[in-house]
Amino acid sequence: MEEIVTKDIFRSAHLLCMGGHLRKTKLVRNQHILFVIQGHGLELEDQRYRTGQALVNPLQLREALNLLRDLVFEKKAHFKERKRHDNIEQTGNRADQAKRGSASPRRVEGHSNEKTRSGVEGAVPVS
Repeated sequence: MEEIVTKDIFRSAHLLCMGGHLRKTKLVRNQHILFVIQGHGLELEDQRYRTGQALVNPLQLREALNLLRDLVFEKKAHFKERKRHDNIEQTGNRADQAKRGSASPRRVEGHSNEKTRSGVEGAVPVS
């Protein structure tokens, strides 16, 4: 059994039409989807595709392209949702730290954070 890995959606659709099976998809660097196609005789069909000698049923090709596009959008949507969830968790962790007092107020050198008679924090004390 042969295996071909490609990010070319048209090449992948052609290989599916010629009897290949989509083994898996991989998201690479959050930008590209790699298609892993398995099957018998894929090297010959891939060579025909690359040399412009491939013949395929156009209805099958359309169905294969729709399937692959759906998988791409689903995979990218899942990644975006996971990234959004991770950002929410990170924001929540920072808010929890602030509530617990981990985030201490900043001090400006040479100034006191005590309230003075004027009632303004950090103002120069009035004698």
